[in-house]
Amino acid sequence: MRLTAKPRSRRENMLIWLAAVALSLLFMLPRLAVLRQAGNMNRDIGAVSADFWAKTAYSLLLALVFLYLNLRFRKFRMAGAFFDPDRLADRILLNVVGFFVFRFLVVQTHIFFFDPFLNERVFRVFFNVSLALELILVMLIAHMYHLVLRNQELAIGYNALRKAHAEARFEALKSQLKPHFLFNSFNSLKGLITKDPEAARRFVDNLSDVLRCTLTTSHAEAVSLAEEMQLVAAYTGLLKIRHGDKIRIDLSLPVDLAAYRIPPMGIQALIENAVKHNNASSKKPLTIHIFTEKGLLVVENNVQSRLPDEPGTGLGLLNLNERCRYLFGQELSVKRSDDVFSVGVPLIKNSGNEYLNN
Repeated sequence: MRLTAKPRSRRENMLIWLAAVALSLLFMLPRLAVLRQAGNMNRDIGAVSADFWAKTAYSLLLALVFLYLNLRFRKFRMAGAFFDPDRLADRILLNVVGFFVFRFLVVQTHIFFFDPFLNERVFRVFFNVSLALELILVMLIAHMYHLVLRNQELAIGYNALRKAHAEARFEALKSQLKPHFLFNSFNSLKGLITKDPEAARRFVDNLSDVLRCTLTTSHAEAVSLAEEMQLVAAYTGLLKIRHGDKIRIDLSLPVDLAAYRIPPMGIQALIENAVKHNNASSKKPLTIHIFTEKGLLVVENNVQSRLPDEPGTGLGLLNLNERCRYLFGQELSVKRSDDVFSVGVPLIKNSGNEYLNN
């Protein structure tokens, strides 16, 4: 059996102790009435007091143990199986099993050291009811705490996502509208108009599609893979017209993945990043592969680093990683070697948090 504790939190420790003391005081009240009645009946007040304080100690111990289990442990491993207290079903099972073990030990200990005022069977019934009620209150407190904590985490994650999304939208718009992008695009267009009017027309169409897709999808937190591929097709169309056979795009995506969701402008940014940081020539073309692997959409390119490399902020990958983490609960898979650089972006179904697994 193996327990994994959460990182220590002063707030959680304070909550555990305050709740445990409050519960033990609550269940002390009916015992005070019994203690007073025993005094009126001329019973041995010393034995009655010892019984009273023992039961109060049991109550405090139960609250501490089960609050600690519910709030301080993240995983519980036993006989090869994992129990996660963050899941309600696992938490209930863990508490029920723990309760029967705790109840058996406490009842046997009390009967051994004390002589119950009532017969043993009646004592067991009342004592079990008292322990069970306290456990239910402990579980309610723990569950409410988990709900409050989860809401706080969601609020923090949502704010971080909004920030990352706003930054991504700004960077995408800035990237497409920055002077050298427009200058290069219009300069290429100027040369094509006289040499190849048909290519010039296709260039204008692709440029228009890039700007349109950027403006329309930048407001969304996630877009379908089909929508993202429209932007990718327009952007790679520009690259092919400008660079010819110097850049090769190998796209291999199953049709049935079109409805899967992905952060907007993520794939286009990865392609742009590959072009920005690598040399490309007819003899040594830059080859970019786009495919799926182990639930990820992978953008992979051969490494032909520019010397000197074009400077960058390095925020593109970080921003995309943050958006994936807060949107889908997964991070990018980045692999580097001397010959290949690849980035895997998680895919998720539109209907919920169900990831692609192929």
